[in-house]
Order: sequence, then structure tokens, then C-alpha cells
Amino acid sequence: MRTSKVILLVSFLFLLGAFIAYRGVKAQMKPTGGRGEGLRTMNTSEQLQAKLRDFLIGAGKNDPAAHDAFWADDLVYTSAKGVVKTKAEIMQSVREEAAKPPDPNEPKASYDAEDVVVHDFGDFAVVNFRLVARTDDHGKQETSYFRNTGTFAKRGGDWKVVAWQATKVEK
Repeated sequence: MRTSKVILLVSFLFLLGAFIAYRGVKAQMKPTGGRGEGLRTMNTSEQLQAKLRDFLIGAGKNDPAAHDAFWADDLVYTSAKGVVKTKAEIMQSVREEAAKPPDPNEPKASYDAEDVVVHDFGDFAVVNFRLVARTDDHGKQETSYFRNTGTFAKRGGDWKVVAWQATKVEK
């Protein structure tokens, strides 16, 4: 008799734990936008905005890995000065800068994106935004603005930039 009570208690506790776990997981789940339920995945706009912000943080640190993850191997990049570059050229420049010892006199740079607009076309998307480039040269603050348009292609489940155009916004 006592064994059956223990088994009943353990069964009850197991079911209670399973129910609590189910409710906890369900509370974290959001509809995917389809008819079924499931974990909510980021839409294309959210994915690309997150990728852009991660890249801008890495670019501010002159991180070659951030550039490598962002640009497609067949990239066509047009700078604000009208210079066309490939990914290989960008990577060479970034790696050379990253290999140099830190210069304490070098101004600190940070980048942010404003007014981000994403147009999703399935396996490619166009992103336009205002780039805010801030530099701090030993207390002297300067802010520059650029309009950037990037074309992203989805390759192997990951978004890569295949074309980029930067335009300096004059004050």
C-alpha cells in the first residue's frame, strides 16, 4: 500500500513538473505568423538590422572577422569617394590595420545606423540607412553622416552583402 502511494506521489510530481515546464516554454513561444505555433523567428528586416548593427560594432573595432562575415566574396563596394573595391581589397586593408599595434593618439571611432529601411525580396534584400560615424579625438567630438544602400543575398542560410554604395551627406 505504501509503495503505491509513493508511486502515485512521484507520478503526480512528474506530471506537475512536466506541466510547469510546458507552461514555461509556451510562455516564451510566439506565433511564427503562420497557422501553426512555434518559436518566433526573426523576420528578414530584424535579421538584417541585427546583422548591420553587429557589423557596425565590429567595424568600430576594426575587426576582420566582422568584415569577413558581412561581405560576400563577390562584393562590389563603392565608397563615398567613388572608389570601387572588392572584398579582397577591403579585407587586406582591414587586416593590415588590425595587425598594427594600437596607436594611443588615433581617434576612437564608433558607428550607428539610423532610419533603417529594409525591402525584402525573398532571397535578396535591399537595406538603406543613415550611417552615423562618431570620432573622439582626445575629447574633440566629430560626427559625420553617410547614406548607405546595401544589397544582401541569402547564401547558405546566411545574409551576405553583394553590393554597397556609400554617399557622404554634406552638412
